[in-house]
Amino acid sequence: MKLLWAVDGWRAGNAYGMSVYRMKLKECVQAAGVSVTTDPKDSHDLAIHVQLPNRFDPLPGDRNLLFTATELSEPLVWGENVGEAAVLVVPCEQSRLACLDYFTGPIEVCPLGIDPELFPFYQRRKPAPDEPFRFLFVGNDINKSSRKGFQILLDAWRDWFRTGRMPSNVELYVKTSDFPGPEVQVFNLPTGRMTLDTRNLNVRELVSLYNSAHAFLFPSQGEGWGLTLTDAMATGAPCAWTAWSAMLDYADARIGFPLTEFRMSPMRWRCPQDDPGANEKIAYGAEVSIPHFIQRMEELYHNYPAALALGKAASERMHSRYTWAHAARKFVEICERALELPVLAEPARAKC
Repeated sequence: MKLLWAVDGWRAGNAYGMSVYRMKLKECVQAAGVSVTTDPKDSHDLAIHVQLPNRFDPLPGDRNLLFTATELSEPLVWGENVGEAAVLVVPCEQSRLACLDYFTGPIEVCPLGIDPELFPFYQRRKPAPDEPFRFLFVGNDINKSSRKGFQILLDAWRDWFRTGRMPSNVELYVKTSDFPGPEVQVFNLPTGRMTLDTRNLNVRELVSLYNSAHAFLFPSQGEGWGLTLTDAMATGAPCAWTAWSAMLDYADARIGFPLTEFRMSPMRWRCPQDDPGANEKIAYGAEVSIPHFIQRMEELYHNYPAALALGKAASERMHSRYTWAHAARKFVEICERALELPVLAEPARAKC
């Protein structure tokens, strides 16, 4: 079997996650011994497109596979060409369910992974009462949308302070790239110390940031996979995350602090997003209960030895089940099945 990596390179619109999927899957498929080319003129058996659905450009006469992701109850964007894919591949079961009404062909689930060499387990310790206890959030789109849960995080942090129960040594560290201003800003707010970090970090610097945190917070309203959560888990950071979408596939109460109290909240967008005249669409994401979120942060802080044990269990799970090598093996199996499918599937109707 020889694969054509039809879309190569780093960026996929604004989708950082999709770029990582594309790069790491390609590396690990090649490491597994599968022949890969990026030249459409080379002979090949299957054309691989790791791409957003609205950017999918199938190669005429080829058997095309589209690997994409959907974060919410329905796809944020779609494209009329998606129906020409022989098979649609998504990272999680929620993405599969979200695409059922949009794609008539086979939809396969291929979990993603972590890099065990770049994200090894790191042994944390409980800080002394006069030492900072750092809660870390990593995510973009804090100015553009609420899907990553940044506003939920700020509301919970504010309300925790208002209860009078917030310990004096906790701090919130927010890593993003979507906020203007200096690369690192430290705010000594009435609700406690907050750091806003907009630096462009390489992977090793990002690992150091994860290791500097005592706990990782991820109140996302929906994920196709959740790369930052799995990377944080790989380092052994005790984590709290929304128990919906992709996180249901790989995380549970045996390895951390799932945020299980939420409501399904409508999120609106225009599709296609760059067309001001397009109809507004609605999808649903999980909006975490603020009191429940505060309870989880208090459990992380006050029961830190138990939290560390769960963090170690999370690291062991990520390293034993969810590496990029595991993802590549599953993806190769899907590609082998795709070779038996017709070159062109019956086009699905486009809802966007």
